[in-house]
Amino acid sequence: MGSLGGDFTRREAQLHRKVFRRSGFTLIELLLVIAMIAMFTSIFVLRIDTLLKQTEAELLEDAFWKAVEQAKQNSVFLQKPYILSYDDEALAFVITSGAERQVFSIDTNEMEGEPEIDVAFQEEMPQNGSYLVRGQLITSREIERVKFFPDGTCTPFMIDLTVSGYTNNLKIDPWTGAELVPMEEDETS
Repeated sequence: MGSLGGDFTRREAQLHRKVFRRSGFTLIELLLVIAMIAMFTSIFVLRIDTLLKQTEAELLEDAFWKAVEQAKQNSVFLQKPYILSYDDEALAFVITSGAERQVFSIDTNEMEGEPEIDVAFQEEMPQNGSYLVRGQLITSREIERVKFFPDGTCTPFMIDLTVSGYTNNLKIDPWTGAELVPMEEDETS
């Protein structure tokens, strides 16, 4: 018996069944692939959301550093103190000296929707100068503005820059006006 006219031999039929029996995926394999795709998608979406918030925070930080640099330059070159503050309504950092006023707006066009922006200047208490208020140890107090002096120094301060829940804390060196990088603790001690 040959394979004439579409008749299969027993061996050909078994081979045919073997080949076509494994031609699809099992339900478990399909569910595993779908679960893996969902997991990778959720990780990707969370990472993109974090990156967008960091980008928005960087726009706020850029406006802050531009205002700081201008306040330092103006105070040194013009030999008069300048004050740096934040205007909530204008969403801008403002430096002033007398009637002179310069505005450093935050570029909200690149931000998603209407961002929630909060800027808080804080003055750190002198070393061992903390206060106990209602059972809480206070090591800093909120201030409205920072002063840059003609000798190139400024009021010692920290700033919290918050955009849509993402907060960046900066501690500023009063002698240079640059960010103080926290010292890493010695792992051997």
